[in-house]
Order: sequence, then structure tokens, then C-alpha cells
Amino acid sequence: HEEARKNCDKAIELSPRYSDPLRLRCRINRKLKDYPAALKDCDAAVEYAPWWDDVYYERGLVHLGRKDLKKALAALEAAARINPRDKAAAETLANLRELIRTGGKP
Repeated sequence: HEEARKNCDKAIELSPRYSDPLRLRCRINRKLKDYPAALKDCDAAVEYAPWWDDVYYERGLVHLGRKDLKKALAALEAAARINPRDKAAAETLANLRELIRTGGKP
């Protein structure tokens, strides 16, 4: 993960408003459970590419990792609005809605 993060760092340094390396670094940081860094990258990616559903999806996953279900729901709903055909986002959103509905009980 460290080499991938360094590559993202270089790409962001060269083009700080290009959202793809921000999204990728967000994903890497999320997988490393560095949620503050992941959220910072996702927020920047959303700012530069508000039309891109993947950045909202990643933001939703970060909020899920942080256990902030309300913010996760908002981000995943935005992803689903932008791209209703994204099966991963739709499935994650449906699972989150069920989790909220049941109060976190299986």
C-alpha cells in the first residue's frame, strides 16, 4: 500500500486538482483505516469532481468505517443518484438502509 500511496502523492503533487489519484489515495487510506486522511482526500475529490459517483461511494465507505451512518447514507445516496446503475453502490446503500432500519441487529 505504501508504494501505491507514494505514487498517488506524486500524481497529486503534479496535478493537485485531478480527482482520480485523490480517490485512489482515499481508498488506500481507508483500507489502512486512516480515516482522517481518507476523508480529506475524498472531500477534495468531491470538490474537484462533483459529478463522479465513485468519489461519493468512497466517501460513504470512509464514513462507514468511522461508524458515521448518517454521513455514510448521504454519500451513498449521492453516488446512487449520480449513477443508479452502479451495483456495488446500490447494494452497499441497501445494506446500510437495512442496518439503520434494524438498529444494527442482524
